[in-house]
Amino acid sequence: MKKIILSALIALSVVAGSFAQERKPVIGLTEIGFEDGTRVPQNYKNIETQVRAAFSSAIVNSKRFAVMERSADELDKIRRENIETDGALNPNSRLDFMLTGQIVTCERTQQTVDAVLTTVTVTKNKLAVSIKFTDVKTGQIVLSEVMTKEENGQNVTFDKLANELATELIAKVVTKLYPPMVLSVKNPGNIIQTVNADYELGDVLEIYKNGEELLDPYTGDVVGYEEETVAFVIVFEVNSKTNLVKAAVEPKGEYEKAEIVKGYGVRAKMVQKGKKEVVENQKAKLQKFKTAGIMK
Repeated sequence: MKKIILSALIALSVVAGSFAQERKPVIGLTEIGFEDGTRVPQNYKNIETQVRAAFSSAIVNSKRFAVMERSADELDKIRRENIETDGALNPNSRLDFMLTGQIVTCERTQQTVDAVLTTVTVTKNKLAVSIKFTDVKTGQIVLSEVMTKEENGQNVTFDKLANELATELIAKVVTKLYPPMVLSVKNPGNIIQTVNADYELGDVLEIYKNGEELLDPYTGDVVGYEEETVAFVIVFEVNSKTNLVKAAVEPKGEYEKAEIVKGYGVRAKMVQKGKKEVVENQKAKLQKFKTAGIMK
């Protein structure tokens, strides 16, 4: 009986250990306020809450991080409590990254433009947020920029713009921290799977491999690698449930016989959404996939 109990305890400890190893990095999310002097459209006084909620949802939906929503002072206190005497971050720290931001533009304007035999009033909506994403352990700023979303339309909401902006931001962060790579290769057809980094059907991705190390001449540290393009592939399937995409080389194209290997890097090469000629070209290439039996 004791042996059974002991075995059960060992099994539980192994499972608990595996769960501990799978802990998602935690992003501390502060309040999102207005930059001094920023004008706020009437009836949109809760935009700060909407923007913060959009960031929180985007973090969770990325499936890469957990989120901790606190005030800036509370998060700074947690950060300081987890720093050891030698200045290093406690490995058991509850906080890995910090996301701070300010709304720098929040506008809804109307403009009258000439049309055939008449004039039309166009409603323009614009939201811009200055963000900073910091690695708590190193203090390094991973990403810092002003992100902007604009869209015309009377029914466009700032909530919609905030969600689009937040999704784009977290996709950038994920790509920065976890560069996409080839997860699997299926032949014939060089069909690859990779993690979705805000790709859409028809997007062209570059597959590349790292070559010789590039060293800092002063410190000797590795600062990067020589990169060699292996192939270009076209996204033909996007799975929102698994957050994976499938892509393949163009049938009978230049890279049909390219040697793609699991672990090679992946990055967007041509993502030009909305341009009519590009969209039509993408549709034509996807039709080749259907003809070749690669895509249903």
